[in-house]
Amino acid sequence: MSSDDFRLSSPRFQGENFDKNLAIIEQLRRLCAAKSCTPGQIALAWIMGREQAIIPIPGTKRIKYLEENVGAAAITLAPQERADLEALLPIGGAAGTRYDPNFQGAPRPSTS
Repeated sequence: MSSDDFRLSSPRFQGENFDKNLAIIEQLRRLCAAKSCTPGQIALAWIMGREQAIIPIPGTKRIKYLEENVGAAAITLAPQERADLEALLPIGGAAGTRYDPNFQGAPRPSTS
């Protein structure tokens, strides 16, 4: 990451949280290797394979990432692979909060 990357101020990328989240990513990379895909592709495939009407809109700055995103359409996840991903990455399972509380774009806790 470059020195101006906003993630450097994210609690998820600091200290013990970073180490815990990195361990999750290493497990994810093993699943991706078995599918011959990238973490981004498996995330898009997971979203596109949901039963709900969810349409991902991935952003990209480079053609190589656009091509990677398009490649996700060719990935099919078996029910057990979906279950493995959901067990590895449950909602709220990342260590640390998403934003530094001092970040202007961070959601503020409710006072009510």
